[in-house]
Amino acid sequence: MDRHEAGGRPSDDASPPAYVDLETQQSDEAAALRLHQQLNEEERSFVPYVYGLYMALMSIQACDFNAKVWSIVCIGRGLLQLVHNVLITTLRLRRQAPPRKLLFSSRLLYLFGFSWWIVGFKVLLMTPGCEDEATLAETVSLILFWATAVVYAIPFFIYAVLCLFLPCIIYFIVRFAVRPADRQPTPQDILRQLQSKTYKDLLESLKRQYNIENDAMIESRDTSLLPSLSLENVLGGVSSLLGGNTGGSPPSPRSDLRGAPLGDPMRPQGPSISVNKCCPICMVDLVDDDTVLIMPCDPRHFFHQACVEHWLETSQACPICRANIVRLITGNRSPPLAHRDGGLELQV
Repeated sequence: MDRHEAGGRPSDDASPPAYVDLETQQSDEAAALRLHQQLNEEERSFVPYVYGLYMALMSIQACDFNAKVWSIVCIGRGLLQLVHNVLITTLRLRRQAPPRKLLFSSRLLYLFGFSWWIVGFKVLLMTPGCEDEATLAETVSLILFWATAVVYAIPFFIYAVLCLFLPCIIYFIVRFAVRPADRQPTPQDILRQLQSKTYKDLLESLKRQYNIENDAMIESRDTSLLPSLSLENVLGGVSSLLGGNTGGSPPSPRSDLRGAPLGDPMRPQGPSISVNKCCPICMVDLVDDDTVLIMPCDPRHFFHQACVEHWLETSQACPICRANIVRLITGNRSPPLAHRDGGLELQV
């Protein structure tokens, strides 16, 4: 009886079955599903970072790592330089002064670019790369390297060519700028026919023919050579000799060409001229005892005898008006300066 009861009914110590709430179970399953989805999304968000890290590790281990780094820095420097140039040009177009910091940074970028190009010479040309074949990074780096080399080499090439061939360039300019007739030396018999006087006698001769406007040429004679070498004196002397001031107008206040009060104020007034105080060739002041050689084209075209004789050893033209003195003395006059082809020609 006791055994049957023990085998037929459960004992009192056994726990009853747990109560299952369907709503709670469903909510737990939904929460677990959402958690699983969130974990998957977080894993997917890490994929780019993992891929980037993998590519970085691969690039570090690659044989063209140096070429990649050099090309990236070179391109970045070029972009920064472009931005600086655009900013500076924009400010200058607006008539604004660029800041000093901007100019300094632009020059610093130029200096860095040249230094980085030298680094590229060591990295790209002297360091062994990939053994099989050139990679894309190496090809791009070499293109950037040689393009930068051409940009830097063009100014140096131009300066070198100018320095090497400048004498030849000057020779051809002089040779084809001056007429062949003016490049011929003046014959000795023509030189002997040129009139020579002392500077004092020449002034006396001009006094009898013209009214010399340059006052105080004799009174204020300066022994220093510096006033005669000034730009205003040179330009004033050439303009006065070419123009002649034949209209009687007073001389320019800037001109330092001084004339002597050689004429009597009571005598009739003749044509007014300005007389040069210095030799137009050597720009040295003339003194009374200096021997001057007078050109047949104009009595105002006179020079130190030694200066103009040296000039006429290689030319037949007057140093001022370019008239051919051989034709003037022999009677075959050259055409006036205004009607000569080529205008004022270069003479050395």
